[in-house]
Amino acid sequence: MLDFVKSNTAVNTTTYQRGPLSGDFTVTNLKLQFRTQMANAITGLSSGDPTTLNALGIETATDGTLSIKDSDKLEDMIRDNLDQVEQLFNSSDGYSTRLSTIIDNMTGGQGIISKRKTLYESQITALNNRIDLLEKSVDRKMEYYRKQFAQLQAAYAQFNSQSSFISMISGSFMGQ
Repeated sequence: MLDFVKSNTAVNTTTYQRGPLSGDFTVTNLKLQFRTQMANAITGLSSGDPTTLNALGIETATDGTLSIKDSDKLEDMIRDNLDQVEQLFNSSDGYSTRLSTIIDNMTGGQGIISKRKTLYESQITALNNRIDLLEKSVDRKMEYYRKQFAQLQAAYAQFNSQSSFISMISGSFMGQ
């Protein structure tokens, strides 16, 4: 998930081209929530149970990625204390519950993504309406200029006709 967020929020420092989610507060907030929830200790566990990923030998890097820092510690915890490891993830305040809550708040029917989608759809509708109005305005202007051009052509034809008539009359007076 973090790789997806990183690649879609990046700004190319050479071309200044922005990723499609660059500057999107929702994505930044989602990343922060994940990072915060993965760093915070789990509450409500029995005394002596591991309450952080670090207690299992899993490290959270500054960019939010997880890595196994101590594979022996993790293997020992899984082998000797599988129930405690399971509680760290599956208890009512466990990591999977926390992450599931964040995802539900983002993707649920009244979640941020749904609201954002509705907002974008209404903006698209407004932009399409504006485009329609502008196209109609351009069409009206084009019709106005066509009529003006037709009137100009008619006036020019009349001018040519009168010019020819005047030339003919003046030619006949000159010829006498």
